[in-house]
Amino acid sequence: VEDPSQIQFRIGLHYDDDFKTALLLNYTQRNLLLKNSRFTVDLALGDNIRSDIQYFVDRGAIPSPGIKLRTTQFETKVYESGNPILALNYSDISLSVFLQTTIGDVLAIGTGVQFEGIDLSQDVAATKEDDTYQNYLNYYAFLDFDSFNRANYPMNGTKTSLNARVITKQDSTKGFIDPSSVIDFSFAQAISITNRIALIPSLKGIFTIGPDLDYAYNVFLGSLGKNYINYITPFIGYNYMEIPGRNAIVLRADANFQIFKKHYIIAKANWGKVEKSFQETIDSDLILDGYSIGYSYDSIIGPLELSVTGSTNHSDVYTYISLGFWF
Repeated sequence: VEDPSQIQFRIGLHYDDDFKTALLLNYTQRNLLLKNSRFTVDLALGDNIRSDIQYFVDRGAIPSPGIKLRTTQFETKVYESGNPILALNYSDISLSVFLQTTIGDVLAIGTGVQFEGIDLSQDVAATKEDDTYQNYLNYYAFLDFDSFNRANYPMNGTKTSLNARVITKQDSTKGFIDPSSVIDFSFAQAISITNRIALIPSLKGIFTIGPDLDYAYNVFLGSLGKNYINYITPFIGYNYMEIPGRNAIVLRADANFQIFKKHYIIAKANWGKVEKSFQETIDSDLILDGYSIGYSYDSIIGPLELSVTGSTNHSDVYTYISLGFWF
C-alpha cells in the first residue's frame, strides 16, 4: 500500500555483537527533483559510524538511474588457527552510479560503476597490503528477487540474488590495473511446516576469477549478523570474519518456532567450504560447520535475538546478541 506522505523521519536503536550500539536515523523524501524518485539518508551513529545515501528514479520496467554513497567503519580481528593475532580498523567509502529495472514489487535487475576506497590500519604486514588506503574502480551487474511475505521470520516466499563484479585496483603510475572478477549468488526458500513453524533452507556461493584480490575483497566467514559489505558472510559457529579465503560455498538451514505471538525459538545450522580455487572448493573433504539455538522476540524496535553457537570443528562456545532492525 503506497504511503501518501512525501517526507518521512524515522529513528531506531540497534545493538549487535559485531558493530555494537547504534542510533539509527532515516530521512526519506519522495518526488525530489523528479517524479517517481526516492531520496533516502540512513545513518548509524554509535561505536561504528555507518551511512547510506541513495537517490533513485523508479520507472518500473524502464531502466532508471540511481546513485548511492555508502560509508562504513568497524573494528575486527585477524585470526590464526582460531586465535586473534591482531586488531584491525576497517574503513570503507563507496560511490555507485547505476541503472536499474524494477518488475513488480519483487524483482530488480541492474548494472553500474563503483568507486571504492578502503583503508585497513594497524598491522598491515599481516594483511599483505603495501599501503593502508587503496582505491578501486569496479564494474558490476546484479539481479535481486524477493517474495518473502515479511522481512522477519518469513513463512513463505523466495529470496535470491546474483551479483557479478569486475574489481580493478588503482596504481599511482599505471591507473587502474590488475582486474579480477567475483561472482556471488544466494538462494533462500521459506517453507511453512505449520502455521507456527517455518523452515528456511539457503545456499550461498562466492567465487573469485583471476588474480588474487587485496585482503579487503577476500571471502570472510563468521558470526550471525546481516547486511555485511563486500564478501563478508555470516557463518554460525565462528567469530566475525574469522575464516578468510578466495572461494566459498555455504549451505544453511534456519528453523523458526513461534511459541507465542511475537515469541520464537530459533535453531540454525550451516555447513561450508573455503578454498583457494573453485575446483578445490568442490573437491575438498574439509567441511566447516556451525549450529545455534536461541530465543527471539519481535519487538516494536525490531527483533531481539539471543543465541548460543558452537561447531564440531572446535570446542569453543559463543553467544550472540542482536536487538533492533538491521542497517
